[in-house]
Amino acid sequence: MKKLFTFIFLLSTIVLAACSSRSSSTTQEPIEMFMFSQDGGLFVFTNKESFELRGPAISDLSKFLNSSYTKTVEKVEPVFLIDQEDKQVIATLRLYARVDNLTEKQRSELLKTFMFQQTTEVLKNKLQQRYGISAQFDIYDVIYEARGVSRQYENRDELLAKYKLAKPIMATVDRYYGSKVNTSSYSDDDKTINPLTILTAPLWFPVAMLTCLGDKDSSTGFGAFFDPCPFR
Repeated sequence: MKKLFTFIFLLSTIVLAACSSRSSSTTQEPIEMFMFSQDGGLFVFTNKESFELRGPAISDLSKFLNSSYTKTVEKVEPVFLIDQEDKQVIATLRLYARVDNLTEKQRSELLKTFMFQQTTEVLKNKLQQRYGISAQFDIYDVIYEARGVSRQYENRDELLAKYKLAKPIMATVDRYYGSKVNTSSYSDDDKTINPLTILTAPLWFPVAMLTCLGDKDSSTGFGAFFDPCPFR
């Protein structure tokens, strides 16, 4: 019995030690570059991180952003989860579209072709609390998820000089410490992005969409009197 008690005590200590070694931090960081590549990848640079993302959702996102429905976008919520041990990344981008002025056919296309869903009342109330978006609006939303890695690029500054967004997009970045996840498909070595692999034109963000990406400026000055987002 004494040996059993000792074994359980040691096991509990190991488990607690393993749990306590796991920590995390959350920051808000501006996305400065958002660029699709010809081979189906997506490069996203914040002011601190350089992400390379892959997955079927990248193609779906590109298809939507090149459609006429971008004008319906009311808000976007980018989130990046980084495993600091091996720099593996899980990225999600949630889009909210206001569909009050769309026809039934257009709404159906958003639901069936672009895989949106009708936003729940609970979530609409949260949107009103967080961003001031009226809960009376008819809102659809969709989540795109991709995986990848955060790494250093030798030509990062060169790419930002060419493709930097005119208006940064604020993103939530969660960093987790103390885990070990296999990312053998990626190399930790510094790399260079070949500009030839990037689509000939930077990712097209319609002006109407860009003005809705950040929070409305309620401070004194220009933003206090004019909000260029037509859907807010």
